[in-house]
Amino acid sequence: GQFLDRYLNSLEFGQHLFFLESDRKEFGVYRTTLDDLTGRYGDVSPAHIIFARFLERLKQNYDYVNQLLDTGKFEFNSDERFEINRRKAAPPKDLADAQRIWRDRLRSEYLEQKLRGVKPEEIVKTLKKRYTRIWNAYSKYDSDDILQVYLTALTRSYDPHSDYMGKAESENFSITMKLSLVGIGAQLSSEDGYCTIKQLIPGGPAVRSKKLKPNDRIVAVAQ
Repeated sequence: GQFLDRYLNSLEFGQHLFFLESDRKEFGVYRTTLDDLTGRYGDVSPAHIIFARFLERLKQNYDYVNQLLDTGKFEFNSDERFEINRRKAAPPKDLADAQRIWRDRLRSEYLEQKLRGVKPEEIVKTLKKRYTRIWNAYSKYDSDDILQVYLTALTRSYDPHSDYMGKAESENFSITMKLSLVGIGAQLSSEDGYCTIKQLIPGGPAVRSKKLKPNDRIVAVAQ
């Protein structure tokens, strides 16, 4: 049961934003069988079944938010409340209830930008990029990515500080620990889906090239 709950919560950031009551009820059949399916029979199909539903809900969220950003009026002239932390909140009753939560959440994010003095057109641009980035990240998940999230939920049922590493993640971890990969000598960050140079490492190839500087955005890579 902990395994199932952790997997569901890890997909929706622990915020009860996407899976409907009906979804959780449907997946309830795994509550007493998930351990045997995974450990005894090596059957990880529930991971993919649940992830497919999550992706369906996430796409509904993405489309609905973009629709609101294109056509909605963001006026704040009434007494409204929104529960930002939904970890203890009930899941959406149905799709209409989910859309209400998504709308209120979007309005909260819009208001946060508005209070910073950001212009309306820039707010819309920023929020569209934010939701596009999230959708693009999850829609590109392959079988290994799904399995990593799924089995991490299993390991954390035993120890909250343990993770499962897939092949790619394990190789990256090994490179980091052994310091066996020589990079371009720049610390990178990801902003709005782009790789940006945060700072240059003194003495590194990037500094010596005199072609790169902090805040440069990497848009393409040659050979």
